[in-house]
Amino acid sequence: MRTAVLAATLLCCCVVTSLLQQAQALQFQGTSYAQYAFETGYTQNSISLTFRTRDEAALLLFIGPDSGKADYLSIVLVDGRVVVSFDLGGGETLLSSEDRYDDGFDHTVFFRRQALAATLRVDDSLIASATAPGTSNTLSVAGLDGNGIIFLGGLNPAYSMAARSATSEFSLAPGLNGCVLASTVDGTDLLAMAPMQQVQVLSDCGLPACSLPAGFLCPSMARPICSGTTASPSVVCECDELAAGGECNFIVAAFTAGSDGIGTILQDPIATETFTLVLDVNPSVDLQDADLVTFSPNPAVPGDTFELSLVAGRLLLSYSLGSGTAITIADDALPVDQWSRVWVQLNQRTATVTVDDTPVATATSNPGSTVLNIPAGAMLMFCPCVVNPTP
Repeated sequence: MRTAVLAATLLCCCVVTSLLQQAQALQFQGTSYAQYAFETGYTQNSISLTFRTRDEAALLLFIGPDSGKADYLSIVLVDGRVVVSFDLGGGETLLSSEDRYDDGFDHTVFFRRQALAATLRVDDSLIASATAPGTSNTLSVAGLDGNGIIFLGGLNPAYSMAARSATSEFSLAPGLNGCVLASTVDGTDLLAMAPMQQVQVLSDCGLPACSLPAGFLCPSMARPICSGTTASPSVVCECDELAAGGECNFIVAAFTAGSDGIGTILQDPIATETFTLVLDVNPSVDLQDADLVTFSPNPAVPGDTFELSLVAGRLLLSYSLGSGTAITIADDALPVDQWSRVWVQLNQRTATVTVDDTPVATATSNPGSTVLNIPAGAMLMFCPCVVNPTP
């Protein structure tokens, strides 16, 4: 009987805590901001901030002077990646993540600075560390009035700091479209304080809250995102910018000559009987022999291959499904200095190359596997090329 009473008491406490945390969340709408006072002059800083957004660019937090020239610290999203920049007087220091966090899930940024040494963690993973230049080891943001300020979720449009550069990350970042669920600066819980000023800030988060289901996996060229509504949140897979289709196996790109190309490491394996590639190619005299699209397997993990090339201006496709390499080449070269729409469609063992709705080459691999298997760790390369908007 005592155990039952204790369990009920603990449940009640948990419900109260959950409601309190929910009430503390703040929602920003792109032009919103909340402003707080900041005590300046510390030789160390400890900042944590939990946010939720689907926007790839946003200012999350900024610390600077109330006016005039002084040090600063900012935390922003750039292309979905967390970027921390700060200046202690000796020059700007940047710490940046490689992964994106604009997926609608809750993410927590941890920034720690001890004198000149700084570290950035996101969701308990160490992301980056750096040592600031110069000899000053204090964040001195006292402005003309001797005060420092914190902006959460965006900057006051009227705010001006003489020290900031027009190219600084925080100068370019728009306001946050999303929620701040928790934020602590040097031991002070900002969301538990009354701000000095706030504009268009809502006192609850109107974005859906998702948890990633156990065992949930997306195709290799996709990532999970939180979607739906607050009443009915859902986790779905979103193809990355190079892919499309229900299984993200429909790759879209446009190419011309002039750079070292781009590449991405496959985090998850590809295993599919159908694969579609569409690209717009504009060959010039400098782009007559080139690897256009290549899956390069990880040498430590054998896998199938897939490569589309230009040979003397003619499209050449080679692929292997584990039972020998199939090769086919178009009879005619692509027109020079003219865009051509190229489709490559693999259906089990048979591949067809089409240019502007006209089939130009076909091949069938040896009997055996009908599945294209590209292992995790393989490199997908577009090279040499520049990705351009499709004309």
